Formats: sequence, C-alpha cells, structure tokens
Amino acid sequence: MANKQWIAFLLLATVLAACESRPEGPKDTPAATTIYYSPTPPSLIPATAAVSPSTESFITATILPPHEKEVTLPGTFAGPSLLKTFPLYPGASWAYRKVGYSQAPDDPNKIIRGTAAITETVAGTLSKPPYRIVHILGDKTMLSSDPGWEENGTFGLGNYEYWYVVLGDQVYLSYAQPDPEAIQTRRMLLEFQFPLAMGAQWCPSSLEKGYLTPPAETPAPCEFAGMRVVDGEGSYQTPVGDFDNCFRMNDQVNSGGVTRWFCEGVGIVAEKYDHAGSQFGFTQELVRFTPGKPQ
Repeated sequence: MANKQWIAFLLLATVLAACESRPEGPKDTPAATTIYYSPTPPSLIPATAAVSPSTESFITATILPPHEKEVTLPGTFAGPSLLKTFPLYPGASWAYRKVGYSQAPDDPNKIIRGTAAITETVAGTLSKPPYRIVHILGDKTMLSSDPGWEENGTFGLGNYEYWYVVLGDQVYLSYAQPDPEAIQTRRMLLEFQFPLAMGAQWCPSSLEKGYLTPPAETPAPCEFAGMRVVDGEGSYQTPVGDFDNCFRMNDQVNSGGVTRWFCEGVGIVAEKYDHAGSQFGFTQELVRFTPGKPQ
C-alpha cells in the first residue's frame, strides 16, 4: 500500500511541475490580426502616362476586384474590416482633380476658376501596438487658371505630409509626426469613426483642438458647430468608376461645411465646399486609385 501511495504522489508532483513550467506567453501581446489584400495588385495607370496641363485630361482606370487573399501579421491592430474598408497599405495612391472658384478681383459678379492635380500616397506604415501609424505624402500642382486667379489657400500648392494613427476602429489625423513611444491621440483630430453608418456623428476634435499648446485637458464643446455627421449613403460616380457602399459626411461649421464622400475599399472619392457668405469654394474628385500592398 505504501508503494502505491508513493507512486501516486510522484505522478501528482510531475503533473503539477509540468503545469508550473508551461510558458504563459506575453500577457500584453494581442492575438494576430488577419489583413486582406490583393496578392499582386497591378498599377492602374501606365508608368508613361501623364496628365496634360493644357487639356486637363486625366487617366481613368478600373478598380481591382475585392481583396481575395489574406495573411496573418502578428501584432497588427488595424482590424481586417477597417483595412478592407480603408486600404491604408504601403504604396496605395489616390489622385484627385480639384477645381476652386472665387469672385474675380476686379468684378465681384464674375466667377473665375483654378484647377489643380493632387496626389496622395501611403509612404510607409509602422505597427506599434495598439497603434498603426500611416505616413501620407502629398503633392499639389497647378494645372490651369483663369486670368486674375490668385492662389489664396484654396490649394496650398507644393509638397506636404501628414499621418494617420489607427486605434481600433478610429482613425486619427496628425500634421506632426507622432512619436511611436508616446502617442497622444488627444493632440490629434478624429478623422474617421468606423464603421460608417447613416446617422453616425462624432467630434473630430472633441478632446482638444489639435493646434493648442499646451493641449487642453478638458473636452472642447461640440454640439452642432464642429460636428461631423454621416447624412447620406449609396453609390457614387467618379471618372474612375462607379462605387457602392459610399457614405456622405458633412462637417457642420458656420462658414459652410465641407462635404466628403467615402467609399468602402477606396477611401475619399470626392469633396465639396461652398462658403456661406461669399462666392468661394471648391470641388474635388478622384481620378485615379492604385491599391497598395501589405509589407
């Protein structure tokens, strides 16, 4: 009997030792996230193609079919649904045609216009759990303008950059390069709150105005003025093609809100602004989209 008890004790001790020695894994490391992408997305515009400033003609293209393949990238926190909705992959590029209008300086009853080409590209991404940082490089080039047109900030010509910081289903916008070791979303603008849906609304700068120094510690008021509201959904037609699952967003401001259309799988496809007190504004439309590819 003593031998059987001793053997039972040894077996129990062995099991307990095995349980205690089993690695638990990092407690703060989340499970891997599945990201959808097209395995070899071709460029949608020939490398030799160019926009002619004289004719303002733009290359049209056919958007790739929905993402087909999936890979697993450990530690990536931008979920598959968000990246499928807003494809912020390295190399992704959006080209727009922007037309501004204003009163002629010598005749307030005359409207003059200027046209610019805009290109924005995902230059790189960095996964820093729980954040994903996306670096955007942009360029604005004047194509044509009526006599008397003066650049007054409608286009902001030249090169520029900004960053998206993705946290869960929220996409923040920062004009200053974020420090990956000390990201402060309260210093940024909440650009998108996914999933988009009819009637959704949020305050882009609900916690603070992004340019305040030092940053505000209390929420900035946002009831009507400053609110971003999703007030339309459906399809949208552009020179690139027709898109489904599109949402119209309006920024409620006293001087006249900016209206933008966001289409799933592409991003922003159009923008429009009309000043409430004078004949001044712009329209902007997508003319080319090139999908990117995960690193």
